[in-house]
Amino acid sequence: MTFKPSAAGVQSATLQIGSNDPVQPLVKVALSGIGTAVGAPSLSVLPAVDFGSAAVGQSTDATLTIRNAGTGPLIVQTLSVSGAQFTFVSSPPPPFTIAPSGQQAIVLRMRPIAAGPQVGLVTIVSNDAAKSPATVNLIG
Repeated sequence: MTFKPSAAGVQSATLQIGSNDPVQPLVKVALSGIGTAVGAPSLSVLPAVDFGSAAVGQSTDATLTIRNAGTGPLIVQTLSVSGAQFTFVSSPPPPFTIAPSGQQAIVLRMRPIAAGPQVGLVTIVSNDAAKSPATVNLIG
């Protein structure tokens, strides 16, 4: 038997067991349980990561922090980066889970391939229905 409540709070039901017992052909058993609300994740990131400056051919690292401001687990399904001058240095392989009120640091590297402003984008796909996909601008 499985308890799978459809709502939060006290849930009750009656299990009826029929048999060929002439004295007691039907037995009723009271069942109860407490359903708890499942929280929702809430992805939180800053709108941009600034790498500062680096000479062409040199590199500099910066950290993007993904936070879960929600009450349910945040599952990061995919992470991608655009811009040939930007790469991931340190990140758990997706999918990964961030607990409620938790965070995960992602280290990125910028290695300019030409002089001038450097721009890129990190895209985060998660189970946060309101904020997926989320994007973070990369600048340097």
